[in-house]
Amino acid sequence: MLIKGSIELKANRKKIWKYLLDPKALKKAIPGLKSLSLENGIYYAEIDLGFSFLKGSYSGEFNIVEEAKPKLMLVELRGSSKNNSISTTASLKLTKTKTGTIVSYQTEPKISGRISFLGARLFNNIARNIAGQFFASIEKQILAEENLKKKKKLKKSKAKKAKQGAKKKKKIVKKQKKKAKKKNRDL
Repeated sequence: MLIKGSIELKANRKKIWKYLLDPKALKKAIPGLKSLSLENGIYYAEIDLGFSFLKGSYSGEFNIVEEAKPKLMLVELRGSSKNNSISTTASLKLTKTKTGTIVSYQTEPKISGRISFLGARLFNNIARNIAGQFFASIEKQILAEENLKKKKKLKKSKAKKAKQGAKKKKKIVKKQKKKAKKKNRDL
């Protein structure tokens, strides 16, 4: 069964790439994630899913098997629960646009257990739902970081302007005092 889709994110693809590899960002983005660790290039995860036949606790791992920064990555995933197992290699393609990046994903998972009774259409819908939540969270994190940087820059700019204004005011007062002194001397 082929699962594919795409989503446009309002973020630079280099940033998206960075976030896709960042364990802190992934911890916030992966739906149902209980724990995540990174050892020797392999991410280990514990996930609780609450979708139909996928419901349950999963242990899994994933790693990047091929990459062309920041355009393409192939990710190998393996996961299992008490009743199900999934393994696949997924491709992620990041395409630059005028307003951000289109992230296209494609995979053909090998599934076994109760989830194999779901049917391609339902499984595809659940996978798209999970992917949508994941990428929306990545975008939200990136935009939050950018907004924070903008606020800091604005605050710094305002402080600089205030300092310049204070210096200017000090110069004006100094000039006025000099004029007043000169006027008093002339009298």
